[in-house]
Amino acid sequence: MEINRDEKRLTDVSVSIVNLLDSVGVYKFNKLTYLFEYFFIKNFGQRYTKELFIKLPHGPVISAYKSFITSLYEKELIDTDITQLKSKKKFEDDIEITTCIISRNPGYVYIHENIVSGLLRQVVVKYAGLSVPELEKIVYQTVPVKKYLEDSFKKDIGGYVLDGGGIKMKDYNTTEINGRKLYLKHISKFPDYNPELHARLANEYEDMEKLRPAWDNS
Repeated sequence: MEINRDEKRLTDVSVSIVNLLDSVGVYKFNKLTYLFEYFFIKNFGQRYTKELFIKLPHGPVISAYKSFITSLYEKELIDTDITQLKSKKKFEDDIEITTCIISRNPGYVYIHENIVSGLLRQVVVKYAGLSVPELEKIVYQTVPVKKYLEDSFKKDIGGYVLDGGGIKMKDYNTTEINGRKLYLKHISKFPDYNPELHARLANEYEDMEKLRPAWDNS
């Protein structure tokens, strides 16, 4: 069965998180994936994985996260205790997900766009070392979760955090973000073309002092 692009991106992001850390608990696995998507929206004004994230107790979590983790295990991309994962009734962080020996490549990131993998690394460095209570507090301060809780969603379980009223793309349309969108579109269209130019463009778009490539004087 062919995997679609959005599923592949979710796989790339989640497996990259595991590889960057070597080992991560299920709770942090979900939260770091969510925080990457959240900061991607804030930086680029669009979705990357397109995952909507369910608000369960101690959510948001990847939709059907147990099945998703199981599929990664079956593809030999990660290693974990599948039996414990499936039987666990309470959502805790004591089930470890580790890099799979067969595919292990420490520090390897499956995302090809440097500006995207760079953001993922920043999220991991900034948040992976926090305790579960500290991380949960930060996640609950993000705009989508706050909107989810403040709007018409009052139930403790179910519902998608990044759907509908959870977050609106128009709130993230600024000149800087539109410039970053242009860069992402460029490197997606020409992923293997002129890495020196890509590196120069990445630096320009990072500080956003110029929205036009240096070689374009028109």
